[in-house]
Amino acid sequence: MLSILSSILVQVVCTESPTLSVVYSTQVGDWTKVGRVIIANFRISTSTFTYTTSAGNLIITGLPYPAATVTNGVWAGALVFGGITAAAGYSQLTPQVTSGSSSIVFTSSGFGVAAATLNTGNVASGNTVVLRGNIIYHI
Repeated sequence: MLSILSSILVQVVCTESPTLSVVYSTQVGDWTKVGRVIIANFRISTSTFTYTTSAGNLIITGLPYPAATVTNGVWAGALVFGGITAAAGYSQLTPQVTSGSSSIVFTSSGFGVAAATLNTGNVASGNTVVLRGNIIYHI
């Protein structure tokens, strides 16, 4: 039997930086569960994104279920972003959920460079940040 559930997703942009201060102008999302598949959409805009110490990965918390625990399990989605400074050679950001996780991380990629996880240092303190996207993953 196919089960479909839907609800509001509450996200928080966070890092491992204890000095991060975020004021949201938009912070909404939703998710749908179809069998063992979760489809989550998020829309985050900040009016303030400040810190005194840049540390840790930029993540979104609040997914309704952790991803399935599988070897090398990584699920990716689509993203529109703003207010993020990419290192030389990087041109794309992809939201990802890894095996067993209930948080979204962002991977930077580009031609001729190794993929890297986006961290707080890629967002200048005082910038506004826009993150709009979705992720589909298995539970």
